[in-house]
Amino acid sequence: MLAGAGLLWMGWTGFNGGDPYSVGIDAS
Repeated sequence: MLAGAGLLWMGWTGFNGGDPYSVGIDAS
C-alpha cells in the first residue's frame, strides 16, 4: 500500500513539474 502511494506521489510530483512544495517533499 505504501509503495503504491509512493509511486503515485512520485508520478504526481513529476506531473506537476517544478512545484516547490513537491520538491521539498522529495528532498526530505
